[in-house]
Amino acid sequence: MEFISTNQFDSEAEKVVWDAIKQQFNDQPGYCWHRYPITSYSGPRLEPDIIIIHPEWGLIVIEVKGCYLQNIESIEGYTWYMREWYKEEIEPYDQAQKHMWAIIDRLKQFNHGFLRDEQGNCKITGKAFVALPYVREPLWKKRFQEHLSAPKWELIFSGDLEDEQLSQRIINSPIKQKYPFQEDSKEWKTAIAVITGSQGIQSKKRRPTKNKNSKAAFLEKSRKKLNLLTFNNIKLLFKLLLDLKELEGLLEQEK
Repeated sequence: MEFISTNQFDSEAEKVVWDAIKQQFNDQPGYCWHRYPITSYSGPRLEPDIIIIHPEWGLIVIEVKGCYLQNIESIEGYTWYMREWYKEEIEPYDQAQKHMWAIIDRLKQFNHGFLRDEQGNCKITGKAFVALPYVREPLWKKRFQEHLSAPKWELIFSGDLEDEQLSQRIINSPIKQKYPFQEDSKEWKTAIAVITGSQGIQSKKRRPTKNKNSKAAFLEKSRKKLNLLTFNNIKLLFKLLLDLKELEGLLEQEK
């Protein structure tokens, strides 16, 4: 798996989850981004804590909260009422879902439905999780097991970040990827390119030209070559971003 972090960690909790994912998923296929800016199809810019795309697991969006169990006073629906926390109310799962659906919508709309199945659903299944690296699952269940509003399978606990448990948490979720992808397939490459922004969303459908020598045909051929070139250079782009971040850190230390 390729790991790309384009921003500083907002909290130690984010780094704990990120390091665990890198350790457990190092040999897995796919991509994982930390704080990667995504422009939704409707326009707003998003910055999910962690995004994973896997050819068999689909799209996974993780919202990280570094709270302890005692910081959660109660849960009603999507709202968590907090004590001794930076906000009195948070909606972490709703936030993760909104980010997930925004990315799914972007994938569905690309190229007039290239990544949609016959029923109009996205070929990439989305899952949203809330990671609680400082909360143990037995204690959560003891307090919230009978609570109808509390999340059940949508949580990643401290124990999942150890001993290769995180993949089992994802695999055992009730939402499954229906269309596993081959990494050399056009659908898989397109999904990666759409998420990274190397393929834009067409706002208007263009009629295919019949004249192969026309300007339109030349532009279409050039666009396809450019998209392929862009995709093949994604890793180089990510490396440059990481090098820039490292350089910024060194410059800050010298001030």
